[in-house]
Amino acid sequence: MANTRPGPTALAPTCPGGRPSSTTGLLSKRLCAPSVLTQRTYVHVGYRLNLIARFDPAAAPFVVRAGTKLAATFIVAQQYGATVIAATNAVAIGQKETTGDRLARQQFGSALRTLSASLRMASRFEPAVSQAQQAVAVLRALDGEEPGAYRRDLAEALRALAVALLPVGHPAGAARAAAESVEIYTALATGDRHKFRTVLEDARTVLAVARRAASAATP
Repeated sequence: MANTRPGPTALAPTCPGGRPSSTTGLLSKRLCAPSVLTQRTYVHVGYRLNLIARFDPAAAPFVVRAGTKLAATFIVAQQYGATVIAATNAVAIGQKETTGDRLARQQFGSALRTLSASLRMASRFEPAVSQAQQAVAVLRALDGEEPGAYRRDLAEALRALAVALLPVGHPAGAARAAAESVEIYTALATGDRHKFRTVLEDARTVLAVARRAASAATP
């Protein structure tokens, strides 16, 4: 990866071949291949994201989204230390916007969910549960304010909570969260079965695993 210093219009080093790296939806939605993402990439990108959030508060929701996407990409690259840092940074920025508009709160909930996954991948299971629970709370509140608008976000958070609860020995709670996520995904798939097929199947798999674990734990 080219080791270029970010300039006024660049948020990160360029990817091989001169293609801009993904950092924010503000400049580019394209991602570098996970193999080229390194800790140095995060240092460049994270620094720029923090500057944007500091000097342009209106951009905070988009900065949180960008940081969340960066963390998710580090997960794919199996760089779990970097993904925890990136997701924690996104949550820290989003935390300041929890009383803001719904977009800001939605992105905060997404960042919490991604941080939960990041912590779980790093074998930090108890903190992963806490972050997933917060994500569910944020997105459930949004769903209550505007029914239907945030159902998919809530389903994703519930699925993340179910997965987080399994390693810490709470299969019954995992089954409840997974069952609710399956219920939401099933309703969403009624209107677009192809779009939600993969996530619905995944949620059903999590539910089946949680139910088996709960059954095995029952005396």
